[in-house]
Amino acid sequence: MMNKKPRESTLFRLVIISSVAFLLTVLAMVAAAFAPPNSELTRFFDQHALEMLGTEVVGILGFGVLAMAFDRRPISRSEVPPPANQHPESLP
Repeated sequence: MMNKKPRESTLFRLVIISSVAFLLTVLAMVAAAFAPPNSELTRFFDQHALEMLGTEVVGILGFGVLAMAFDRRPISRSEVPPPANQHPESLP
């Protein structure tokens, strides 16, 4: 029997992309904290950091909820284990 790896949906990929963008933004903000106060990176994050982080968090949460809502794979009876108190032979 060959195990098939389920294909990830596009929404789960968007969750991953949003999470990576969030992580890179936070790391860039840490780098900007060590930059000179008048650098372009510091000024950029002073103006846009909250909007960027907020957008990324909303993206992670929104895509995550949508991915869970739309990822309804049909499960065949052979994939569902029988309850602990029943034997597989007694199932219809």
